[in-house]
Parts: sequence; structure tokens; C-alpha cells
Amino acid sequence: MFGRNSPKQRVGKPVRAKILNGNAAALDLLKRTRVGYGLAQELVGGIITIRVTEYVGPQWQIAKTGGSGVTARSGTTSGSGTVRIWNSDDGTLTDSDEDLDVRNLATTAVANNKYIKICRNRSGDWYVFWEEC
Repeated sequence: MFGRNSPKQRVGKPVRAKILNGNAAALDLLKRTRVGYGLAQELVGGIITIRVTEYVGPQWQIAKTGGSGVTARSGTTSGSGTVRIWNSDDGTLTDSDEDLDVRNLATTAVANNKYIKICRNRSGDWYVFWEEC
């Protein structure tokens, strides 16, 4: 399965490992194993499948809030809003025409038309990290 002639692994293509001889200790260990960034794991019918995903690790982007800004957190419910991603080409900001939904953990709202830095967590959710003063 993993010999020299095996094809290279591609995003979305599963790697399968069959549990042999009903080894309960090995099965228990595999059930408790967690994969890292960029991988998804599934156990079905005694077969462990590990899949390469497109998302790998936390990321950050420059963004700009729209006309409604981003609402503040209320208790344990994060605020939310839609922002536009901006690219920095040699220090000049350019509009990417790509919108993203973001969450805000601050107890104050982010005003409209403000440049902000947003960060992506392991689950793929985008959060406001800082805003301009």
C-alpha cells in the first residue's frame, strides 16, 4: 500500500489503513488518535480513513468592514458581520472583490468602512483580530 510505487497523495483522496486481526488495543489507540492541521480522520467499519483537506492551519487577512460594520459580542454570543478582503501589493491595498463572514469577540462593535485584521481558527471560522483606531 505504501511502497515505492505508490502514487503521491492528493487533496481529498483518502489514505486507508485496515485494522488487522481484530486487535482491540490497536483499535482503541487509533480511536484516540487525532490528526493535525490539514487532515481529517474517520473510522467506519474497522477502517481508518485519513483525508487531506484544503484548509491548513490558522491564517490572517487584511479586510475592510462594509456599511454595517461588525456587531459586538453579547454575553457568550459572538458578534458578526460581512467584510471585504483586501490585498497588499507592495504596500498598496487593493480590493479583492471577495466577501467573508466574520465573528467578533469584543464587547464593542467595529465601525463601518474600517480596515481590520482577521484571523482564521482551526475550524475555519474568521474572527476580527484588531481594527484601526
